[in-house]
Amino acid sequence: MIQKKICMLGGFAVGKTSLVARYVSSIFSDKYLSTVGVKIDKKQLNVDGKDVTMMLWDIYGQDDFQTVQPSQLANETFSPSPAGAAGAGCAAGAGAGAGS
Repeated sequence: MIQKKICMLGGFAVGKTSLVARYVSSIFSDKYLSTVGVKIDKKQLNVDGKDVTMMLWDIYGQDDFQTVQPSQLANETFSPSPAGAAGAGCAAGAGAGAGS
């Protein structure tokens, strides 16, 4: 099984939460709710016959990324169970969408 952690970083109200909700749950809401702290979602896929588990970390919006806690971006392993979702380093290239 392949396991990846993807951190969504971006400014306040740019669409990180909406992008994750659309990808993980196929839902979209135009109602704005600010993320407090970190919201973690899990998406399981099968790519070329291999199981892939993605942990998507939706980190609260901010314009100054230097205040992101290093522990949120740490390169550790994670448990695929929702209760053990902490850990695993963020994948390069994670970004933000539009309309959080």
